[in-house]
Amino acid sequence: MSLDTYKPLFINGRFLTQETTGVQKFAFEVARELMQAPFNATVLVPKNSQHPEMEQMLRVEQVGSLAGHLWEQMELGYAVRKRGGYLLNLANTGPLNFSPQALVLHDAAFRVNPDWFSKKFSAGYNMLIPKLVEGADLLVTVSDSAARDIQHYFKVPERAPLVIHNGVCSSFIEHENTRTSKVMQVEAQLGSKMFLAVSSMNPRKNFLRLVRAFNQVLDPEAQLVLTGTGHRAFADSKLEREIANDTRIVLRGYVSNEELVALYRKAIAFVYPSLYEGFGLPVLEAMHFGCPVAASDIPVFNELFGNSFISFNPKDEDAIAARMNELLERESLRAELSKKGRETSSKYRYSISTKILMDALELRLKINE
Repeated sequence: MSLDTYKPLFINGRFLTQETTGVQKFAFEVARELMQAPFNATVLVPKNSQHPEMEQMLRVEQVGSLAGHLWEQMELGYAVRKRGGYLLNLANTGPLNFSPQALVLHDAAFRVNPDWFSKKFSAGYNMLIPKLVEGADLLVTVSDSAARDIQHYFKVPERAPLVIHNGVCSSFIEHENTRTSKVMQVEAQLGSKMFLAVSSMNPRKNFLRLVRAFNQVLDPEAQLVLTGTGHRAFADSKLEREIANDTRIVLRGYVSNEELVALYRKAIAFVYPSLYEGFGLPVLEAMHFGCPVAASDIPVFNELFGNSFISFNPKDEDAIAARMNELLERESLRAELSKKGRETSSKYRYSISTKILMDALELRLKINE
């Protein structure tokens, strides 16, 4: 089918100016898959794009002279309108008063508990997101649990978002068996009884309870590694003060994909005590590398990962500690979870998710002859 059959599709490339966490990984992977679509897809970026290695795998066009929210609100919509196209926003936000556009809203966390975020962030999202949800030509999210929350909190019960799941990152799949010098170096620094938690330092990730639970793990060789950075959008978690004098706990901050692969491979188990998620990408990543998972007993994890992990009440430090001790002591349990996790992770691929999105977009982009 000719490209002339479709309106041009433009992808909001603001995610390429941001630190790469779960939302940005999703945006890049879906954008990359859409480069193979039968319609012409281009990623529009502001001047301060920070990921040239990602841009090389996308069709990218720089537009405007602004950055951040100003670029998104003042220049992005104008650029798409001028080109007569359709806009796809993959990372929660987009321009107001623009149509037609699709919005991927990953969760409703800022409505579930505003205290997880700074007052400025909550105020901004409470102004922006409801209007974007109302005006979106196509509303998309990443799990059935997130879809129900969006319908509830934004009072659109009759409008079920299209659900497309996160997947295992292409770089993890393409280089799964590659052991670079960096990977081996990181692995050599870690003990054989290392628990891992991966996330941004957002209070809803519940790392403070995890740290306190780890204090009940009595094996002197046990180690807890926390990765991720804080952000001004998130309320202070008080985490650094809690772990300041504990030599068994390591706060690594932001890590590269290479380092993350090494951590997933070396960890005796992955522990994720999050209070709320739209998906929970680190759980999927850990499972992909065969890392046994203990995670919160929350609806989205039960929906997506079934019996591939062992669960705990995320508000009960004793319960978290009990699961960590159980994983330390039972090699057979670790082997069982590793096998089940790998099987579950194989079901989540961005090629599958993007095909669902592509079908929905094709209906909207096709020019009636």
